[in-house]
Amino acid sequence: TDSRKSCSRIRSWAATGGPRLEPECVLVSVMGRSSTVNAKHETPVEYIHKMDCEEAIDKIGFGVFHCQVYLIVGLFTAADSVEIGFISFVTEVLKEEWDFTEGTKAAMESMIFVGMLLGSPTWGWMADKYGRRPVMLSSAFVVSLFGFLTAICMDKYALIPCRFGVGFGCSGCVVAFDVFAELLPSEQRGPLTMSTFYWFTAGSLYSNIAANFLLCAAGWRTFT
Repeated sequence: TDSRKSCSRIRSWAATGGPRLEPECVLVSVMGRSSTVNAKHETPVEYIHKMDCEEAIDKIGFGVFHCQVYLIVGLFTAADSVEIGFISFVTEVLKEEWDFTEGTKAAMESMIFVGMLLGSPTWGWMADKYGRRPVMLSSAFVVSLFGFLTAICMDKYALIPCRFGVGFGCSGCVVAFDVFAELLPSEQRGPLTMSTFYWFTAGSLYSNIAANFLLCAAGWRTFT
């Protein structure tokens, strides 16, 4: 409501050629945080037109909102790592249980990368057309859906397409990375975006630890 009132006042000033601010400030609100910028000798409309989104984000700086997004993107990356890594443990169990050949085992392990190969351009195109956030959430849903379906598969003919679906969804991790990078101030952008890859390592470690405690004790379906 306050933002709308401010915009209405700015439009009134623009229409009437109204008062210049001396030496007052324009309030810029981005991502729920506010910052003031000097607008001396300029009308609000003139000043706002000179400040692009990148400059506004830099002016506001790093805050709690960015930490929340970092956690979301990090968990997204870790989940992708888990889905990619755990199948190598499962195939060793199913090789005996379902009498896998080496060819079947290789096909199952590689199918996730086939899904990623096709998913990357698809998610990228959709993100440009429909927006980053809905596409990121959609890719996370696809990973979750096919991950759960993997656990209830009854044979290799159902399991291989499920792994393809997981790979297709995992490739949407790139969109989450883009979302985070676009929201960061320029000074923190490089270090923080690169640090998200530590979450991929954390996901790999989780897969190994979970396999050690669950795979033999509870079975591959519970582990999955």
